Amino acid sequence: MLLRLDVKHSISQLSVMTPPEVVVKFGDPVAINCSTAATTTFRMGWEYSAGKATVNNSYAFWKIDKLEDWTLQPICYVYPDIGSPCIETASIILYQTPDLVSVSALEDGPMEAGSTYRLKCDIYNVAPAHNLSVKWYRDNTTLYTDHITTYDVTPRNVTSSLTITPLRSDHRSLFRCKAELHLGPRGPELPPTAASAPFVATVLCKCPQQRSVFSHTKLTPDRDVTFDCSAEGNPDPEIKWIYKPAHNLKETTEGRQKIITVTAATSTNAGFYICVATNKVGNVTRTVTLVMRGMNTHSAEHFS
Repeated sequence: MLLRLDVKHSISQLSVMTPPEVVVKFGDPVAINCSTAATTTFRMGWEYSAGKATVNNSYAFWKIDKLEDWTLQPICYVYPDIGSPCIETASIILYQTPDLVSVSALEDGPMEAGSTYRLKCDIYNVAPAHNLSVKWYRDNTTLYTDHITTYDVTPRNVTSSLTITPLRSDHRSLFRCKAELHLGPRGPELPPTAASAPFVATVLCKCPQQRSVFSHTKLTPDRDVTFDCSAEGNPDPEIKWIYKPAHNLKETTEGRQKIITVTAATSTNAGFYICVATNKVGNVTRTVTLVMRGMNTHSAEHFS
């Protein structure tokens, strides 16, 4: 990289015009040229703690093959025969992408739908941290951008956090974070980035999609009737019917459905049929009421 520090000479003073900013990756080479328009110069050169300098009457050239000093600030000086001296410190931004970026949960165990949880993004050995932003994603959706507010120029570890209230639909979603270094107009056209591996969310939930085909039905005696019940949850719920047994009643299972079939229903079949879906998070119930035509609804029996 070449930095030209143009110095304008007048009778009263020397001034540096538009000193550019050098953005360099840790370990890369840097070359900076400091020049003057003065026709007579008593002395000019560089003050530096590392690197090499070449000087003649109109310019001073400084370079280093591997920039690995986070505090290095080379200074160009010009002492003219006439006028005041000019001293200018080269502006150098030395950056380093993270060694590792990772996502983890601050709370142990699986998540439960509807509860609040925090994820953290650990970013190791990055600099300069004040140029860092952290983007959070769920699958391919951007959730949040965290702008780091620290002014360290040397490498450090940084943590960003995200608060979420997962839904059932977030089960097995991929949460990840990406660290981006925004280094200004003289930095790389695309910000240097480093992304975490995905964090796979395990979201437990009750059975909000538990379904019962009927909630209330009236039946003419000697007719057949079928009730079925299914549910979805995480973990998969166990489904069972609660009812008064009868000789003409049969319970079967088809896939994730529990089915009750009543053949040639009589008054003894009237009552409440309760479907219960249960997993480790909780349970959900639905009740089907069977009423025989000509029978008082209040005479139906409730079994629990």
